[in-house]
Amino acid sequence: MPEDVLSETSSVSSASPLSQRPKLKPKAISERLSNRSPSPTRKQLFLLERASPSIKIRQPGTDVPYMRGVVELRNALGKEIAFETLTPMASTSYLPMLSTPHTQRPRRLNDYGRAFRTFKTQQGSASNGHKDENAWARVVWAVLELGIREAQASRLEINSVQTQGIESSLLPTQISGSPFAKKADFVFGFSPDQTDVKALYERWAIRHPGVSMSHMQDAYTSSLLLSYAIELKEPSGDQSEASIQLAVYHTALLQKMRDLAQISGSTEPVPALLGWTVVGHEWNPHITSMLEDGNIICQGPFENLLAGTSSYRAIFSLLDLVKRSCKTLEDVVWPSLCRILEPSTGNTT
Repeated sequence: MPEDVLSETSSVSSASPLSQRPKLKPKAISERLSNRSPSPTRKQLFLLERASPSIKIRQPGTDVPYMRGVVELRNALGKEIAFETLTPMASTSYLPMLSTPHTQRPRRLNDYGRAFRTFKTQQGSASNGHKDENAWARVVWAVLELGIREAQASRLEINSVQTQGIESSLLPTQISGSPFAKKADFVFGFSPDQTDVKALYERWAIRHPGVSMSHMQDAYTSSLLLSYAIELKEPSGDQSEASIQLAVYHTALLQKMRDLAQISGSTEPVPALLGWTVVGHEWNPHITSMLEDGNIICQGPFENLLAGTSSYRAIFSLLDLVKRSCKTLEDVVWPSLCRILEPSTGNTT
């Protein structure tokens, strides 16, 4: 070996002798894991289960007691979507007609076509432009409005509540004593523009002056009976965090319903509440209910009720689900709330 190579090798070896190199000590797996920061979402789930009331977020059928109201709601919503037996607009044979000249299409299909083009335009703008939740909120609002119209649910309205506060006394309380301050984005309400709804609100105000109808602090939404809520995230949002926000929001609402029943002297159980976490195109349904001991279980998402806005066919499925949901609000939840507010009369009109 040439002398210059030997000299270079010798200098490298002498520069970092083995005795001076750092000695690495292996750590046990448990020690390495203990140094990791806990997941914020997992920690919140842990704290929610130990809150007052306790909130458990579960996959359907996992460690969940039988609840008649939940089963009935699932049965009402979970029927298989048969495109041939829905509104003619949703039939498979009508889907290709969305691309035909409008003069050759049924008038109602043109209404759907305009709505769907609006959905797709708004979605493309929100997704391709990497816009925030406000852009996606326009898509959600349009879907909910069309669902209400399809169901002919005249008592219902949509309210944006993402900036509104919730009565702190109705929020679940952590072990530390501080409330979980979580909000939803949208909520269905029963509109005072309808004669029977307005009359019910007026009778309640006469009997119980100063007692709000909902868990909200806002002057308007606190005067309404509220129900199904929607929590929205952009496509990169955290699904688990959205589920937590929806569960906390519905918990405060269920506790308000229970308080209204106690004030009126009603024995009517509070109804189970459907809600959605919307993450980009995906609409994930959850059902939140109150147990006899006052604790809360939020189940979801339900695989047979999954829907979205990624295609025309997916939108048809979603609209059918929203339409059925609006019908359950009118046919099941509204009568239940009437019995809560007026147990002696059982009036639902």
